[in-house]
Amino acid sequence: MTELTTLISKFQEWYKKAQKQEKFPDAACLSTLNPEGYPEGRIILVRRIYDDGFGFFSNSNSKKGIDLARYPKASLTFHWQELGCQVRIVGDIQLLSPEENDDYFQERPWLSQVGAWASLQSESYASRADFESRVDAFKSEYENKEVPRPPHWIGYKLKPTKMEFWEDRPFRLHYREQYTLRDNDGWQKK
Repeated sequence: MTELTTLISKFQEWYKKAQKQEKFPDAACLSTLNPEGYPEGRIILVRRIYDDGFGFFSNSNSKKGIDLARYPKASLTFHWQELGCQVRIVGDIQLLSPEENDDYFQERPWLSQVGAWASLQSESYASRADFESRVDAFKSEYENKEVPRPPHWIGYKLKPTKMEFWEDRPFRLHYREQYTLRDNDGWQKK
């Protein structure tokens, strides 16, 4: 039986290679289910790799935040073109602690922190100028100050229940390993 820590270690080996060859090694497609039951995918940046999952941060009022609150299951797909491989991960979503959210928020550039307050993510504006006006207002409010984390800006952890490692091979004879968590039997490899 394979343990999750072994699978995360394998992911980290590939990720270290990707960090040397890929422009955005932490970019992944996050897929959620919308209220109509359709999948919604978007590229996010996975900012934390834990022994038991993958962490990312977002506006909880966004479409993805609302989807994850309604149905806390999702998938991540990392595709590393230069390496010729990808990792697909399906799992359950957990919220990160307020302390973890605060710690990561303070690592972000100042303007990204301001943007977290200014952006009404997933909502429409009458014009780009309206959005830029909001950004300017928050820049003024927090000029020369530490920017507090907005209460709606939170972190999520995807805890895998399935992981698939795919490697490109000539003539489309690709190599794929899939691991699925079974309730009492640990991880099954195919």
